[in-house]
Amino acid sequence: MAVLNPSAKQARANRPSTRAFRDSLVSLLPAGITAEATEIAEGRLHVNALTQWAEHTAGFSRTRTNEFVSGRTAAREALKRLGSDNTLVLRDKNKAPVWPMATVGSISHTRSIAVAAVSWKTDFASIGIDIEVCGALHPRDAHIVIHEEDRSEER
Repeated sequence: MAVLNPSAKQARANRPSTRAFRDSLVSLLPAGITAEATEIAEGRLHVNALTQWAEHTAGFSRTRTNEFVSGRTAAREALKRLGSDNTLVLRDKNKAPVWPMATVGSISHTRSIAVAAVSWKTDFASIGIDIEVCGALHPRDAHIVIHEEDRSEER
């Protein structure tokens, strides 16, 4: 989904929209899990979001603060989509997200986008999600991530 480009300008130009990224992500997830994506843009976070998380981001760099707040924003929106009344995701002493009662979730981010996937504990015991910026998949490595039936359809 994400493509590593030689320049930041090219990366922004070639990056899919946040909504398109989210829709693609959701289409890959099992039924019962929903997700949200939020763009991480320097200087574009709402002051209320920054104020809400000030205690949790004390000592963070501006970049890390943006990543943290964007991740929590994605989590809040995913929990809303799930139908949860409680959308506040705190963190424990080990800095791991503390999900609202009856929910499970996971947050991940790159430098440009944060994502969160969530579900009800009655449907899933846990969820893990990770996103990475990567280059194009070399054809010789396709067998590692693409099922044989899918590779044969592309021929």
